[in-house]
Parts: sequence; structure tokens; C-alpha cells
Amino acid sequence: MAKIILIRHGEVAGNAGGRLFFSGWDDVPLNERGLEQARLVSKYLSPVQFKAVYCSDLQRARRTAQEIAAPHGLQVLEDAAWCEINFGAWSGADESDLLAKWPELWRQRQADPENVRPPDGENLRDVWNRVQPAWHNIVSRHEANQEENVAVVAHQGTIRLLLLGLLQAPLGSYRTLIVRNCSISTVLAFEGRVSIAGINGCDHLNALS
Repeated sequence: MAKIILIRHGEVAGNAGGRLFFSGWDDVPLNERGLEQARLVSKYLSPVQFKAVYCSDLQRARRTAQEIAAPHGLQVLEDAAWCEINFGAWSGADESDLLAKWPELWRQRQADPENVRPPDGENLRDVWNRVQPAWHNIVSRHEANQEENVAVVAHQGTIRLLLLGLLQAPLGSYRTLIVRNCSISTVLAFEGRVSIAGINGCDHLNALS
């Protein structure tokens, strides 16, 4: 059985404060709070004997993954399939920017995110189509062995869509799941079956105000 622990990366400037930006594929670094979150989740997970630590190839995920992998002497395994949703021309913008420049397309996206793409970006179906094979590769590599623990450090969008896909829920309902920075979600995989054991665990971050 594989125990696969999904961790969202630490905070970046686009996640901080009340005004949220679409970071997407922009390769932004962790801010100071994000680095502290990464250290706290690493400390919390240090007793877990990890077989592997996977992450997206964006630096905010890689840096978080390196904190988690270091106590175990592991090198992180990067896979671009775990990257955040590509927001294309909307990267770096917030909702007020989108309403000013793309009001109709933004309304369409809100109504049907599974099928509507930003300019030069992805819809949710596109993201699921790249995350699903990456997930199956990890499961097939680890589930046959006895009680292997694996970490996957990714992004809010990819973790939400993976969990919805495993639950066989509509991808368009992704906003119903909360996945906070450096939160932990846990999936058990065995003989082709999966069980979701936890979503958005954040108790290890309580030391942060």
C-alpha cells in the first residue's frame, strides 16, 4: 500500500493578504512566511519514512519539497505535470484586472472552468489530463510495495483537481475544496483502489499567527 501525502507549497506574494493574484506558471519564490511554513511542515513530517519526494518544477514547490526531503537524505523528483494551472495571459493578474480587460471571458470561465480557457492558458480538463498520468505513475511505482510513504508537493489547483478526480466529482466544483499553503492531504492507494484519509490538514502550522 502507498500512503501518498499531498502538500501545497508555502506562501508566495500572490497568496498573501486580501488581494489574490493568479500566479499560475509564473516562477515566483516563497516569501518569508512561505519559508517558515515549509520548515514547519518539514518538521511535522520528519518522523515519516519517505521513499520518495515528488514536486512540480516551479521553484515554490521545489523549495518546499527540498525542506521536506532534507531530513530523509532524499533528492526531490521534479515533474512539470504537477505544475499549477496555466493561466496564460491572466498570470499575475487579479480578479479586478480580469473584469476590466476580459469581462465576458472571465464570466464564462467562472460558469464553466472545466472547458473555458484563458488566452494561451488551460481549462480544468487540460490540467486533469496531465495530472492523472503523473498520479498513476506514482501509484504504480509505489503501491505494490508494503507501506511506502511518498510526498508530492504541488499547487492548489493541481491538488484540488486530483482529489476531485479521485472522488469522481465534477472538476468544475474545485472551489469547494480548501487547500491552504503547506497543508497536508493524504491518499491511500492499494490494488487499484484509493481512499482519501484527510484534506487540508493545517494543525502543524498553528505556531504561525
